[in-house]
Amino acid sequence: AMLAACVARMLCMTCVPLFLLLTGYTCIGRVWSKRYYWKLLPVLLTYALAGAVCVSVYTMLGAVCRERLSTTAYTYLVYLSASGTLLAIALAGGTPLAGYGPVNLWTGLGMAVFCTLLGHSVFSWGLKYLPPAFISTVKLLEPVFSAAYGLFLFGERPGVLVILGGALILLGIGLYSREEA
Repeated sequence: AMLAACVARMLCMTCVPLFLLLTGYTCIGRVWSKRYYWKLLPVLLTYALAGAVCVSVYTMLGAVCRERLSTTAYTYLVYLSASGTLLAIALAGGTPLAGYGPVNLWTGLGMAVFCTLLGHSVFSWGLKYLPPAFISTVKLLEPVFSAAYGLFLFGERPGVLVILGGALILLGIGLYSREEA
């Protein structure tokens, strides 16, 4: 079960840079060569494998930590270390920390409150009571909720492929949950 969750997560994580590349190249009308594909493949595979390993290790460490720490203490440590890491990367890369305008600040605040504090904290809470493989599997619902929020909050109608993908995710999680019960 953990292997299936890791593979599914790895595939989802691989798709993020792939979609960004496809969107970027489609928007500017660039044509890819076969050589480009062959050079891109090892990068995507490395990224997917590293992402899957990191997410798996993070989830397993979280399950161990949650045996001894409250949700508040655990999430405080996670958010503090994540913030410190991002700050160090931003400073090292010369990325400005201010000057992004009110829309971006409100968007960041909304993501911090709803995605991180409400979303991620629920997963952290669940690690104490549910198997890490189940938590990893349920995280696959993130794009389903994103599409639903886009529809209800912004009136963005999901396309056919988004609806089919969401249905497949729901089916997979349902089958996994039934197997685990």
